[in-house]
Amino acid sequence: MSLLLQLTIVLSAYAVTGIVGNVLVLIVYGRAKHKMSFSVYIRVLAVVDLLVCCVIIPYTIAFEWQAVTSDVACRGLEILRHALVTFSCHTLCAIAGERYLSVSRPLRLHRAETAKSITAAIAITSVIIAFPSATIFSVSLDDVTSQRICAENETTEVTSREGRA
Repeated sequence: MSLLLQLTIVLSAYAVTGIVGNVLVLIVYGRAKHKMSFSVYIRVLAVVDLLVCCVIIPYTIAFEWQAVTSDVACRGLEILRHALVTFSCHTLCAIAGERYLSVSRPLRLHRAETAKSITAAIAITSVIIAFPSATIFSVSLDDVTSQRICAENETTEVTSREGRA
């Protein structure tokens, strides 16, 4: 069995497990009576992870099989991939910060509206951070197979005024 096929099987298993798990999280937290800031972060993280499992993992499999030949899909999905990973990481940091505040100030009420505002700021920041990936990835002609594939662009050497690299 080829390494690429093994990778596809493992990533597919992760996707199915992630979809089932995140749907269950959304069901449980969607029915919850209390709308605390912590539950806002958990629901947002479940949605982001569900998007990763439904969109980014299949894209990654297609990318590894060199099946992505549309430049728009290549650049757009790279932006989405980087934005979702950044969004997920920053949401985990927000959860950690919220947990710290809950322990250090136990009598203070942590509002869901604040968590929603923080989540919106994280989303905007994540997209801004991910946007340069559209210039890093594009569809180009592969030197070996002469096929159009989505790949990282060739880097060019930058020289200083003195002519040194």
